[in-house]
Amino acid sequence: MRIAKCVGLGIILAVLIPVTQSMSRWSEDRGVFDDVCYLRQAHLFERFGAGGLDTDIRLDDDGYFRKKTKAIGLSEDNLICHRFISATQKTVMQYPPGVGAALALFPVEAQVKSLFIATTVFMALIFATAILLVPTVEAVGVATLFGALSIYMMINPTKSSYSMAPTAVLCVLAAFMTVRAFTETQPNKRMIKIAVLGLLLGLTVNMRIPNVLLVAGYLAMFGWIFLKRPQLNTFLQGAAFTIPVLIGLLPTLMANHINAGGPLSTTYSPGDSEAHDFSFLPMLKAAWDYTIMTQGQLIVVAIICTVLLYLKAPTDAFRRIATLTGINLLVSIVFFCGHTLKTPYYLMPIALLSLWTLFFSYLAIVLDRNRVSSSIFGSRTLSSSSVADSS
Repeated sequence: MRIAKCVGLGIILAVLIPVTQSMSRWSEDRGVFDDVCYLRQAHLFERFGAGGLDTDIRLDDDGYFRKKTKAIGLSEDNLICHRFISATQKTVMQYPPGVGAALALFPVEAQVKSLFIATTVFMALIFATAILLVPTVEAVGVATLFGALSIYMMINPTKSSYSMAPTAVLCVLAAFMTVRAFTETQPNKRMIKIAVLGLLLGLTVNMRIPNVLLVAGYLAMFGWIFLKRPQLNTFLQGAAFTIPVLIGLLPTLMANHINAGGPLSTTYSPGDSEAHDFSFLPMLKAAWDYTIMTQGQLIVVAIICTVLLYLKAPTDAFRRIATLTGINLLVSIVFFCGHTLKTPYYLMPIALLSLWTLFFSYLAIVLDRNRVSSSIFGSRTLSSSSVADSS
C-alpha cells in the first residue's frame, strides 16, 4: 500500500512540474481580446481598490488599456470588450469583476502565470492529500488518474479563458462542501456548511455570469426537500443556501449598478444574451460539436459517473447528491447547446463541479466503507441522517 501511495504521489508530481514550467513561460499578450479586459480590471483594482468596480474608459488616464491593445496589434482607439451605456453615460467593460480581482492578487506582469500556477498547485495538494488518506490501492489509482488529468486540464482547455482558473478553484471548494453539507448529521453544522456552499457558488458568478447555472440543481433539490417535508427545518436549509448565494453575487450586482445603472442591468450587448436557438436539430448538432471537444468528453464521463453514484449510493444523502448533479448537468447542457456560439470552455465549469463532486463522494464512501477515521470525511457522517432530516 505504501508503495502504491508513493507511486501515486510521484505521478502527480511528474505531471505538476512540466505543467507549471509551461505556465511560467506564458505571455500576457497572446492576442485574445478577453485577456486585455481582464487585465484592465485587475489594473483598476490595483489603482483604486474597490473603486476598480467602475470600469469607465475615462479612468484609463494612465494609458494602460491603450498600451495593452497596441501590444496585441490593435489600434489604441479600439475599445474591445467595452460598450457604451446610455443610462450612465459611460463606456464600460462587459465582464463581471471577479477575474480582475483574482488577477490583482498577484504581481504585475506575472499575474496570469501566477494565478494559474497557484490554482494548479492547490489542486495537486488536494490530490496528494487524497492519495495519503485513501485505504485501498484502487482508490489510490482513482485519485492519481483523476489528479493527473485535472492538472493537465489546467492547460487544456482551462487556459482558453482566464476566468476558468478562479472558477476551477471555487468549483473544487463547492464540490467538497456539497458532500460535507449533504452528509452532515448535526443540524447546526449542516446549516453552516450549506451557507458556505451557497456563498462559494454565488462567488463563481463573479467570474462568469453563466456560472449562475451551477446553482440550478441545488435550488431544485432544496425546493423538492421542502415540498416533500414542509417544515421549518427544511425551509431554513433552503434559505441558508439561497441567501449566501445572493451575498456572493454582490460584487457583480454592485458593478452592474455602477456601470450599467442598476444591479440587474447588464453591461453586455443585447445580442450577447439573445444568441440562442433551442430548436431540435441545431441543439443536436451543438451537442455533437461539444462531444468531440475535451469538455464534452468530460461531460459524458460525468453523466455516466452520476448514474453510477445514484444506482450504487449507500445512503439517501448520496442519491440526493447524484440527483442535484444530474439536474445541474441537464440545465447547463441544454443552455449551452442552445447557444449559437461555442468555445472550448463553456461547459467546463459544470464539468469541473460535477466531476469534483463525484470524486469527493467517492472518497467519502471509500473512507466510510473501510472505516477510516478522517477529519475530512468521518464514517459517522455517512451512516446517519443528512440534509432534509429534521432537527
